[in-house]
Amino acid sequence: MKPRFAVGLGALAVALAFVNASPSAQAPGALTGTYTGASQCIQGATNLKLTLLATPDGGVFGTVTVNLPAGTQKDAYTYSIQGTFSPATRKFVLTPVKWETAAPPNFGMLGFNGTFDSNELTGTLTGGGCTSFNVERARAATPVVAAASSSSAPAPAPSATAAPAPVAPPPAPPSVAPPAPAARTAAAKSPATPAPARAGPTATRSTSAHPAARTR
Repeated sequence: MKPRFAVGLGALAVALAFVNASPSAQAPGALTGTYTGASQCIQGATNLKLTLLATPDGGVFGTVTVNLPAGTQKDAYTYSIQGTFSPATRKFVLTPVKWETAAPPNFGMLGFNGTFDSNELTGTLTGGGCTSFNVERARAATPVVAAASSSSAPAPAPSATAAPAPVAPPPAPPSVAPPAPAARTAAAKSPATPAPARAGPTATRSTSAHPAARTR
């Protein structure tokens, strides 16, 4: 009877060999994103944009936008798609559902059979007179601030300490009316009335006080 650890090592070696022989697996949601590129059709190279959402159970939903006439960005037409994605094999199949805009003349909806390689989708097309496609994941727009010239001096960072608030001037003292002048005394208001003068002594005495002069 073989030891158990020998059997376990043998099973592990078989599993590792299978993984190494198969393509590198991708997470189910890795396919999600927006891809732009072109499809090869009988009308010529046609601009193509795929917007995809991959679910954890392997489902794929999205839209396809084509620009017509071929080789231009003049008119955009969009239809919805759905399908499946295998993270283990990195293969996907997408079938058209319906036009989300008015259908273009002389152009049918396309089906996709392709392979996902990190940021690129390639494969074959069905319908619409097209044969193959190649699209790449669209890059996020570069922020305007990051694109500014490095020669420009950076603006100084604002001080963390807030500027002190201006001090309000002290309130003005309340205005006090000057005191009213003291009332003058009655004597000050009117001039003093002089006392009546006394009558002086009579210069001559009355003749009645002296006896009449005797006659001789």
